[in-house]
Amino acid sequence: MRRIVIGMMLCFAMAAPAASTWAGVRAGTFEVGAFFGGYLFDGSEFIDSPDPFNGDFLGARLGYNFTKHLAAEFCYERLETDWQYPFSLFSSNIEWQELSFDIFRFDAIYHFLSGRFIPYVAAGAGGAYQDQEWPGPSETKLLLNYGGGMKVFLTEDLLLRGDVRHVFILDTPMNNIEYSIGIGYLLGGKPLGDADLDGVKDKLDQCPDTPLGVTVDEKGCPLDEDGDGIPDFRDQCPDVPGVPDNYGCPIGYGDDDGDGVMNDEDECPDTPEGALVDSVGCPLDGDGDGVYDGLDLCPETPAGTEVGPDGCPLTEEEPVTAEIGLTPAALEELRREIEPVQIRFDFDSSAIKADFAHFLDHIARVLQSYPGAKIELSGHASAEGTMAYNQQLSERRATAVYNYLIGHDIPEESLTTIGYGESKPIVSNETLEGRSKNRRVEFKVLE
Repeated sequence: MRRIVIGMMLCFAMAAPAASTWAGVRAGTFEVGAFFGGYLFDGSEFIDSPDPFNGDFLGARLGYNFTKHLAAEFCYERLETDWQYPFSLFSSNIEWQELSFDIFRFDAIYHFLSGRFIPYVAAGAGGAYQDQEWPGPSETKLLLNYGGGMKVFLTEDLLLRGDVRHVFILDTPMNNIEYSIGIGYLLGGKPLGDADLDGVKDKLDQCPDTPLGVTVDEKGCPLDEDGDGIPDFRDQCPDVPGVPDNYGCPIGYGDDDGDGVMNDEDECPDTPEGALVDSVGCPLDGDGDGVYDGLDLCPETPAGTEVGPDGCPLTEEEPVTAEIGLTPAALEELRREIEPVQIRFDFDSSAIKADFAHFLDHIARVLQSYPGAKIELSGHASAEGTMAYNQQLSERRATAVYNYLIGHDIPEESLTTIGYGESKPIVSNETLEGRSKNRRVEFKVLE
C-alpha cells in the first residue's frame, strides 16, 4: 500500500505546475493509457498476504469518447499476489505461494464536468482468469464492478487519472477493492485551437465563425460599439444604433438621393441621379448653363449660350464628342471628370454597391464622349486579412468595375485593371472609417 500511496502523490504533484492550456474530454477521441495499483481481497477467497494491500497490478486501457460526457472503455490488468492453504493456519510454519490473475473489463463511463479537473463514475462487467490449482481450478469467473475517479489534464491531450472500484466476483461471496493511478493520452477528435484566427481559443469563443481580420472582444465576438446587434464591421453607422434593413443605420438615416453625402449633412436632398455634388450635397454646374455637372455633355459651354437638356448648345453643329480626341485639353478635362471619383466596397466584397452604381453610370457616359481614351482601374483593399488575400481581393474589385463599364458599351481596349492590395491606403487602417475608405477602386487617365 505504501508504494501505491507514494505513486499517487507523485503523479498528482506533477499536475500542479502543469501548463495552463488544457482541453478536457473531447468527443470523437480515443483515450489510451497505462496504470498501476493495488488490490484488497475479501478473505473468503483464501488469499492472504504479508502486504496489507494483498496485491499489486499493472494495466492498460483503451477507451472511446462518444461525447464529452459519455465514454466506453476496455481495461486489462495483470495482478500478482500470494496465498496459503487454509490448513496452514494451524501450523507454525506458514508457506506463501505466488498467485496471479488476468483481469479484463468493459466499462461505461460518465464525465461530470468540462475543463481541467473531470470527476467521473464508471460501471461494467468482465472476467478474472486464475491459473492456479488451489484455491481452485484454473478458470475464468465473471465479475461486475462500479466506482469512479478523477481525470486531471496536464495539456490538451495528456492526463493523469486516479480510480477506485468495488469488484464483485459472480457465483461467489467475493467482493474486492481496487485502487489505481495512471496516465492517459487522447488521440483524434477536433483539436483545440483558434479556427477563425481571431485570437480567442475555440473553447472560449462564443462566435467561432468570425470573418478573418475582424476585431473581436474577449468572448471572440465582433465589436458592436452602438449595441444595436449589428457588428461594427457590417455596420455603416457604428456609432448610432440602427436596424439591419438600413445597414445598421437608424430609419431615415442614409443617403436618399444617392449622391454620396449622408442625409443629415445633405443641404440638397433631392439631387438628380448622376449629378456631381459638393461637400454639402448640392449639385455642381461649372459652366452655369443650368445643367448639372455629371449630366452635362458639354461642361464648358460659353456663358449666355442657350443649351438643351444635355447641356450642349442648341445649334446645327454636333455636340462635342469623340472629335475632341485626346488633346492635352481633352485629357485634362477627362481627368477632372473621372479621377476624383472613387467606388467603395463592403468588407471582404467585390460586389458593386447600389449606392455607387450611378457614379459608374456617369463614368460610362463621360467615356463614351472620349473614345480612344485609356483608363486604368486600380483596386485597393484595407489591411484586414493577409497581404496575399488582399491582393486578390483588390484585383477582383478592379475587375468588377471593368465588367460594369464593359456592360455599358465602353470598349475593352479602353480599360486596364491593376490591383494594389493593401499597399496604397489613402487614410490610416487603424479606424473603422479609415478601413472603409481604403476599400476602393480609383480611375486614372493614361497619357
